[in-house]
Amino acid sequence: MEEKTNIEVLREFARSTGRSIVDKEIQYPVSGIRSQVSGISNFPKYKRMIYMPNNINKTSFFVWFSDPYARIGLFTNFCGAFIPISAGIKSKINIRSKYILDNFNFL
Repeated sequence: MEEKTNIEVLREFARSTGRSIVDKEIQYPVSGIRSQVSGISNFPKYKRMIYMPNNINKTSFFVWFSDPYARIGLFTNFCGAFIPISAGIKSKINIRSKYILDNFNFL
């Protein structure tokens, strides 16, 4: 009997508890180059993303992200329960590309 994948287990949990689930699974292509590199298997690798609200009011969320190639040589995997927060202050977030000067911590 074949073991269930993590996504299958989470889908069953969402179905049994009446929660909605948004999941995405993207398979990376298997190439001959990867099989030539020592220590790296030629099995298919997947980028997986899951988002599951806890209830209809969306007061908390379960998020899971897994990507074997997000960073070279590092497997990226994180999951957790998140809640929305209110800062109570006006704020502005600027998202920009990282520059070489960001590597230096002047403070």
